[in-house]
Amino acid sequence: MEPTNIFDIRSQSTIEINLPENPCGNIFILGHRSALSDKIAELRTSIIGNLDCSATFYQYILRVLESGNEDYNIVCPIKDPVSERVFYVIAKCEYDELDLAVSAVINEAEGQMRKLAEEAVVVAAMQDPDLFMSVVDKVIVEGHGDDNSKDGITPFGMLPMGAVAGAALGMALGIDSFDDNLDLCESADVDADADMSGNSPSMHEAALGIVKETQRPKFGTISAKLKKQAFSNLPKRLTLTFEKQNTHDYEIAKQTMAMFTPKENMAILEQMYRENPEIFQKYYATALSASSRYEIHVRPWKSSYRSDFKDRYLYCIYLKNAKGKECPITFKNYPAYCIYMMYIIDRVQRGDEVTDLVMKNLRKEFCQLYKTILSETDRNINNFYDGMDYRKVEDTDKMRKGRYDDYIKDIHNTLEKLVGDFDSIPLKVGHGRHLSVMPERIFIDEKLTKFKFA
Repeated sequence: MEPTNIFDIRSQSTIEINLPENPCGNIFILGHRSALSDKIAELRTSIIGNLDCSATFYQYILRVLESGNEDYNIVCPIKDPVSERVFYVIAKCEYDELDLAVSAVINEAEGQMRKLAEEAVVVAAMQDPDLFMSVVDKVIVEGHGDDNSKDGITPFGMLPMGAVAGAALGMALGIDSFDDNLDLCESADVDADADMSGNSPSMHEAALGIVKETQRPKFGTISAKLKKQAFSNLPKRLTLTFEKQNTHDYEIAKQTMAMFTPKENMAILEQMYRENPEIFQKYYATALSASSRYEIHVRPWKSSYRSDFKDRYLYCIYLKNAKGKECPITFKNYPAYCIYMMYIIDRVQRGDEVTDLVMKNLRKEFCQLYKTILSETDRNINNFYDGMDYRKVEDTDKMRKGRYDDYIKDIHNTLEKLVGDFDSIPLKVGHGRHLSVMPERIFIDEKLTKFKFA
């Protein structure tokens, strides 16, 4: 079983405990300091000490917080680099499992931070390609030392490259292999689950992604010149991905994005904001919506839709791309379908005034819409709504956090599988974001226009 499932690792937009100011980069362990001090000292050596801070967005610090919560006992705050909205990766574990749980929490936080940073770079590269390349020239420079620093940005010169990075660069440059004059070492074939002597990584190493020296392939280097050459085509690749649904360009753009280190990600975003503070103002709206060329169609169910939607659907959501091809949007969880429909209707109703929806204030609206778009009993619909906040642990009297975050994750995962990571950006909702597809590109049945969510 995955560590995220073992420790119920998930993201929340709010928490019920008070944290110190500027909490991001800290991992708070909830409990009594006297009972945890020895364990925390051990983890600072075994886990934090093994972190390669050059490859992470935060230099993590473990701290004990004299507080308690039945739903979680690990909290890792992280911040969206554009909106600066803070949200929280949380987990629940027994204290003798803290090593694996903390490692898995860091891994989850880093994955979310990378996705947020890459989404922001996508917007920046598409909205102002000339500025993007100008900033890349400033951030990624040859050599090391203070003489090469500009505007306080740390320079990036020769960076390590293994087999994966080599393949990424090859795709980005449009070549299949590298010439000998690039001074790249030959990569060794290594089993990801075992080191060269046959030893498997420990559980916390696997959860965190720590690779021992004996497990590493031989490394070459990737020069700043080659990285700039790869990045120079990124705005064009992204535009082709959004506008023409070109699978080949999508894969190349995705591999190119994977070459950004966390420090490069953040340095590029910070410098672009310095030079053009307005570039991210419409981050979740105009730039992506105008580029995506998507339409959303919501229609009453009919028998010809049976291959896409089961009989219990009363209204069906279809996504139409630039080529006119339509595909159905469904989710693993029916409540997620209702939540997404709420965001679709709200985008049409409120236009540029739209915001993310506060579900705890929308019981009546959720229940009424659910009954309109899905065949279900009133009792079950009310249970679904209550379950978004808190739900009972089976065979106990304990309550645990509800499933709202699970539903948002279901929506995001489904959209990413449907259209890819980049194309899904304007389609995602929840946790501070709303549907970015422009209202004039959303077509809903007139009966749904009666619903209001603000």
